[in-house]
Amino acid sequence: MRGGAMIAAIYARKSTEQNGVAEDAKSVMRQVEHARAYAKRKGWTVAEEHIYVDDGISGAEFVARPDFVRLINALKPKPSFHVLIWSPDWSSDAPSQSGRRGDLR
Repeated sequence: MRGGAMIAAIYARKSTEQNGVAEDAKSVMRQVEHARAYAKRKGWTVAEEHIYVDDGISGAEFVARPDFVRLINALKPKPSFHVLIWSPDWSSDAPSQSGRRGDLR
């Protein structure tokens, strides 16, 4: 965005399966906290309506993840914000914090 504050969206998900997952990744609230801190360091704004959380839903079930679908729909008109996710691999539970520009078309 030119001339204004960059807007960020946060997507956090926790699977029902928790084997081999770091403690920080087991809580969607903790994921949101990490993403908010990352956005703050970057000087980005995160509005409450741009926080998307799917708690207890398998990563393999894309259409069964209501907030993931809401995020995709929010990106359709014009993706003019960064999307912060816990894992760079959207289908993985591997906990590695990532800040990436979201363009999911």
